[in-house]
Amino acid sequence: MAEWDAIVVGAGIVGSWAAFHLASQGKKTLLLDQFPLPHTRGSSNGPTRMIRAFYEEKEYMNLVADSYAWWTKLEKMSNTRVFDNTGVLAMQAPPFSYLKACSETMKKNNVKHWWMDQVQLSSKYPMFKYGQDYKAIMDPGAGVLYSNKCMQLVQELFRKSGGVIRDAVKVTGVKEVGNVVEVSSKYDTFRGKKVVLCPGPWAKELLSATGLNLPLVTMPGRQAYFKVKDESMHDIRNGIPIVIEEMNVPEGYQFIIVKPMNEFPGMVKVATRGQPLIKEAHPDERDKNMEPEVYDAITQYVKRHLPYVDPVPCITENCVYTMTPDAGYIVDKHPTMSKVFVGAGFSGHGFKTAPVTGKLLAEMALEQPLSHEVSKWRINRFQKSKL
Repeated sequence: MAEWDAIVVGAGIVGSWAAFHLASQGKKTLLLDQFPLPHTRGSSNGPTRMIRAFYEEKEYMNLVADSYAWWTKLEKMSNTRVFDNTGVLAMQAPPFSYLKACSETMKKNNVKHWWMDQVQLSSKYPMFKYGQDYKAIMDPGAGVLYSNKCMQLVQELFRKSGGVIRDAVKVTGVKEVGNVVEVSSKYDTFRGKKVVLCPGPWAKELLSATGLNLPLVTMPGRQAYFKVKDESMHDIRNGIPIVIEEMNVPEGYQFIIVKPMNEFPGMVKVATRGQPLIKEAHPDERDKNMEPEVYDAITQYVKRHLPYVDPVPCITENCVYTMTPDAGYIVDKHPTMSKVFVGAGFSGHGFKTAPVTGKLLAEMALEQPLSHEVSKWRINRFQKSKL
């Protein structure tokens, strides 16, 4: 007999939102996490995350539009601010293929944005220095989500909706037994009518234990904080936007994010991810020292493009992403277990849309009409996977 209407494995931001959406509909819901909460080991922790509508694919743009509404609802329900509207500047050197593709999709979806050349950029944002051949697109509705605060508030609302959280429970097995799904740990077995798996960076090993082998890669993200020489030039309160740049490099890519001064006093944050510069690593091993070539790439970027910032980092940190081959989400029913649903592989851009991907997983579990088209995120697109 099932003890729970639904069990959600993984109390990251997607799992927490999925659990909230289930509990808020009166379902007896259990949320499990392998670490004592709060913790810093997954992909959802940290002071801030970026939210932007700047995408090539309309499916993600639609998710973001819906997610903005849910983050606003979270602010109203909790009476707490979780979002700062800074805008995002997407920079690129010729031939501007990424910017052009995103701009075209934004036009088709009536998302406000505008192009800027170097004359305009230098006049409006003298704290950034890019080559004369660079152009940028401003996404004015974008900004910063206060991620640790978001996690805490969603979990509080889940509890207020009747949900139960059990932390320090590492799930080792999931199997269907008749009309029930058994979720096992070293010391306990939990039984639910439906199970939603949101294991974050540990998805590959947990899903493998269910017979589902997916081409997931866990990749460390490297980030550093740099002292600002003139704080007025990078203070978030002065309307300084986030800057992003995607660059093609030999046999791979590099993605850079520059965030204004608001996480540590007097410092900006510069983060990077991408292959082959950063290598695959198990999530339990993400905290190895920053590779010398990555350190050099970040500091050289600061020297080239941030003239009001000291290029020697004061603090370096690591995070971890779970990448799919196409950098697309996985939001789907398990192919061999009809009562189990999977949210994984959010590829470094899943935090912003978590209210909606969590809602989609809840809708799947409750056999409700889906609020968004999900064919782009189905498991069956990985034809070479051994199921």
